[in-house]
Amino acid sequence: MTSYLVGSVANFSLAATVPLVAASCRRVRHVQGPPVLFDRSVLTGRLGDEWWLEQYYLKPYACCRYMHAAVDAIVDMRRPGKPVRSLRIETFPQGLKLSNARAPRTLEAGQYSYYFSCALAALHGAAALQPVDPAMLSDPAVLDLASRIELMEHEDFAASFPEKTPCRVVLDQGDGPETRTVFHPLGDVTNPMSRNAISEKFRRIGAANMNPAWQDEMLSALNGLLDGGFSRLFAAQNNQTHRLVQKMHQ
Repeated sequence: MTSYLVGSVANFSLAATVPLVAASCRRVRHVQGPPVLFDRSVLTGRLGDEWWLEQYYLKPYACCRYMHAAVDAIVDMRRPGKPVRSLRIETFPQGLKLSNARAPRTLEAGQYSYYFSCALAALHGAAALQPVDPAMLSDPAVLDLASRIELMEHEDFAASFPEKTPCRVVLDQGDGPETRTVFHPLGDVTNPMSRNAISEKFRRIGAANMNPAWQDEMLSALNGLLDGGFSRLFAAQNNQTHRLVQKMHQ
């Protein structure tokens, strides 16, 4: 857990550093790039007034965000017990540039496959992507549906990316084709997850490594962050890490 947290801090530090370096690069003559990416004023122009942290995308599903709109549409349309006769996904051109393996061999490959991730959502719901069980990589029903899904780009979405990652899904569950179009998937800045949904995601993905009492302690500390600062959060983390280390040496 400690190594995971350290890695997370390192990744966050890198993510925070890159735009600052990019903003400074415009001062170096041989570094080229779009002015909007290398203009220091983009980062400092409204410092203290506008918070970029509020413009983040929080992923509800353990797959590439390109396909989140498709997952949302599928989950919204699916009716328990109904078969999936056919499933067509229409999306923006960049979506077809992913690896999109129909029978991925690793979880990482599955995360970059419309076929696999959407088949998993259609058969097992959104919870199956929070997180993905490795056993699903060899699930016959999931692989069968993944082999039958149609994926294509559509001119309606040609100019959407990267500002938007929309998708249209045409699904036949035995009663004829139904259509859903999602322009702003769950987790997008314009369609944010609720606080309860974020807490439930935390509980699901941490269930394998965190007991319920520790999860409650961490969530309570996070909820009191604005008033109590980071001390309770660090204490919750350190106390449990200490208990785990003691248990390992027993």
